[in-house]
Amino acid sequence: FVANNWEILPVLDKLFKSQHFYDMVNLGVYIKSPFDLILGSLRTFNINYNVSDPTNYQAQYYVWGAVNNAYLLPIDQVMGSVPNVSGWNAFYQNPNFHEYWINSSTIQKRAAFIDAIFNGFNLTYNGLTTRIEVDAIAWVQQFPSTTISDPDLLVAACIAYLLPIDLSTAVKNDLKTQNLLSNQVSNSYWTTAWNNYIANPTNTSYTSIVKQRLKSLLVAITQLAEYQLM
Repeated sequence: FVANNWEILPVLDKLFKSQHFYDMVNLGVYIKSPFDLILGSLRTFNINYNVSDPTNYQAQYYVWGAVNNAYLLPIDQVMGSVPNVSGWNAFYQNPNFHEYWINSSTIQKRAAFIDAIFNGFNLTYNGLTTRIEVDAIAWVQQFPSTTISDPDLLVAACIAYLLPIDLSTAVKNDLKTQNLLSNQVSNSYWTTAWNNYIANPTNTSYTSIVKQRLKSLLVAITQLAEYQLM
């Protein structure tokens, strides 16, 4: 910091490129706060939460308020309502502050939120309706086509993107078989389904098949305990 004449950018550049920043010992070591889980999931899955008319401020604030009250409030962290002027306690603060985010009540509500964004729900106010739902097909298309058509590569890519730590080969195989293969044994069961969809994306039958299998896979991954960690 001193060597760079009090410029903060070189400090951050050095910090974020440091190997220590990516050490496995620093991954998956604390529980996501409600903000991290709720808002992070909305952003991770590219879910639209903006109303169609950007000048309709009442409708937009209603959408934000609905997410705040329905999903953040029940798991004990509310936007704009910090406990004191110092803000929220640091996750590393004793005694184990981050562990307080999980209890027998909040874990069920966290799981319910994940189900909600995959099943989808509407928020309507002031004549505008905003659909909150994960588009599973669009989301996986951020990966190369060769990755998507190979169920082993697709499962691995989703896990690497969504979880802070890797899973065993056995768990990956179970996720693949139970979801992408619909309990069949051949990888072609998924590859054929995906290639059929790509060749004819307007075919509702093809679309339904890949959508349901991808949704099942993503729900299974995000309902794992590892998704609650950072």
